[in-house]
Amino acid sequence: MRIHWPFLRIIGLTGGVGTGKTTVSAIFRDSFGVRVISADAISRHVMRPGRPAYRHILKHFGEEYTLPSGHLDRRKLAKLIQTDREARAKLQQCTNVYILLSICNQILYHFFHGARYVVLDAPLLLETRLRLLINPVIVVWAPPDVQVRRLVERDGSQITEDQARKRVESQLHIDMKTNLADYVIRNDVDSVENAHQEVHRILTEITTSSRRAGHSVLGALILNGALTLFFVLAMVGSGWAMRGILFTVWVLVMLMLWM
Repeated sequence: MRIHWPFLRIIGLTGGVGTGKTTVSAIFRDSFGVRVISADAISRHVMRPGRPAYRHILKHFGEEYTLPSGHLDRRKLAKLIQTDREARAKLQQCTNVYILLSICNQILYHFFHGARYVVLDAPLLLETRLRLLINPVIVVWAPPDVQVRRLVERDGSQITEDQARKRVESQLHIDMKTNLADYVIRNDVDSVENAHQEVHRILTEITTSSRRAGHSVLGALILNGALTLFFVLAMVGSGWAMRGILFTVWVLVMLMLWM
């Protein structure tokens, strides 16, 4: 008996600001029908007024970071965390638990609705524990100068070239991300044709490898035990919210392994 691993392939898609990651994500969704989970969209959702993450942010940063409408001033927060590492870490503490839980819920939703592939579009994919769920990882690459130009063109008068450069430099260097990637999509030209071809090539390879992949029952049992031990150890010393996330992830991984 052979058990296919995994039943659901979670494809990680990441890249720095201005690399064209959103364009590649849209190609997966619109041209090839792959379901996409956007970490940015989830982040905006969990930070809406009245939600727990919103209350935590107000508690730590104050109402000076809100707009007259009551929503968070995301641009003001973004400007702060570009230069203040302590503020960046604090913001992540306020939001990461809720973002991770929502991502896991969406993955489970797609799993139970029969999806074979899901793309997780997350800018900080390689900087967080999300990378443990992902196979393979795709990094969208563009030179820093191109990133800066696209950021200025996108945000217009709301950002200067110097501010755009600082924002690019505040992220994990794009070359470090490419070193951790299984696939790299070069997106240094303002044309979707090359990106479309690369997505098609990568999906073809992933589909082929999924059909060929398999593990023996003994191998699957060993992997099952190792993953269970990892999650049990990770839960030690964690708060209840993080334990809930870890348990959800464990259930997800077990389902993908044995279904």
